[in-house]
Amino acid sequence: MTEPKQLIVYFTASGTTARAARALQQATGADLIEIQPQEAYPQAYSELTKRGQREMDQQIRPAMNLEAFSNFKDYSTIFVGYPTWWGQPPMIIHTLFDGLDFTGKTVVPFMTSMSSSIDEAMPTFKELLRPYSATKLVDGFRYQGSAAQVTQFLQAHKLV
Repeated sequence: MTEPKQLIVYFTASGTTARAARALQQATGADLIEIQPQEAYPQAYSELTKRGQREMDQQIRPAMNLEAFSNFKDYSTIFVGYPTWWGQPPMIIHTLFDGLDFTGKTVVPFMTSMSSSIDEAMPTFKELLRPYSATKLVDGFRYQGSAAQVTQFLQAHKLV
């Protein structure tokens, strides 16, 4: 019998969530895939927030490259990382859930934010997983730059 495989999927705008994903990878040994939008997000903060707000207001799910997910069925636990925008995951995270089959997966959200709590986004993740059967949603965490915090979370939830 093979050991269950873990995958870290993340979207980053400034690089902060990428650092969180790498810290999580160091603690778990999980595979890592960065979500790549088909149209890159602007680097200028004001333009980035305009686009992000428009996507949220209009419920736009930006197109993303799904080619990197060809072995998605092989993973049992999926860590989903994102920067928090107005207390919620960016709409590209919705695109991820629309484009892949999460049936039977354990999903663990993690986010980066200066002030928001992961609790604000958990109802969104419940809704994103509603179309899929036999899924398990683990209460996620806000990454605060500490490897010890990541390890403590993983051990508490028996993910390592």
